[in-house]
Amino acid sequence: MSRTKRLTEIEKMQIVREAAEGASTAELAERFEVTSRAVRYVLKAD
Repeated sequence: MSRTKRLTEIEKMQIVREAAEGASTAELAERFEVTSRAVRYVLKAD
């Protein structure tokens, strides 16, 4: 089993939407219980 939380496609879409609305990487990471790096990866992939 993975040690890290995997983001669902819906969560990824929410991250992209909230980032576009001005939410910071740190805020999103805390809200979705992932690292800031994971959030940046999602945003870069979009």
